[in-house]
Amino acid sequence: MALSRRLYLWAVLLASVLALLGGAIDLLYVVFQQAFSAQPRLNDSANLAFGQALAVVVVAAAVGIYHWLVLRSDATSRPPKGAQLAATVTIVPAAPAKLRPALEVAPGTHYELSVVGATEDDVHQALASLPPKASYKLLPSHSADN
Repeated sequence: MALSRRLYLWAVLLASVLALLGGAIDLLYVVFQQAFSAQPRLNDSANLAFGQALAVVVVAAAVGIYHWLVLRSDATSRPPKGAQLAATVTIVPAAPAKLRPALEVAPGTHYELSVVGATEDDVHQALASLPPKASYKLLPSHSADN
């Protein structure tokens, strides 16, 4: 999930919680004002403030719940922090090269190497010291038993 998306979701959640708290305080103020009034009336102008505060609470709650669900959905679709993809590296010589006697290999020989716990950049850096005529192809492996 992109940083801008997470920042947006957290900012909207913060704004909705603040609006919810402000609306709830205003709602309680209007209720207590009517409850402790010497002569409470239904046609009092404070009752209009009750409707406005209730609308703020309902809208802020709906916006907050929606964005909270989106944030939770994004969090569950993300892989765990420690999980990394396993990579299978196939090294294919580009052309038969004159190798040192200690590394003599039959032309066209393929090696399969499994690397677990490294990023793609780590694998490229590790294989950077191959001979100039050697080549490799990096294929991601999605199986967990590699």
